Amino acid sequence: MAQAPGYKKLMSWADAPIMPTPGAVGDIMQRVAKARDITLVGVDIGGATTDVFSYFQSARR
Repeated sequence: MAQAPGYKKLMSWADAPIMPTPGAVGDIMQRVAKARDITLVGVDIGGATTDVFSYFQSARR
């Protein structure tokens, strides 16, 4: 991403780091799974790639 045209200019406009889509989707899914105390599996079907994410809680019970 950092080599994409205009990336440095875009970064100068943003107040927070810009994440690649797979990183952002994975982070959101992990936050939802933790907040709801659930196991979560998801698929992001993109234009160039398909990403599969999973979050499994450790056995605490």
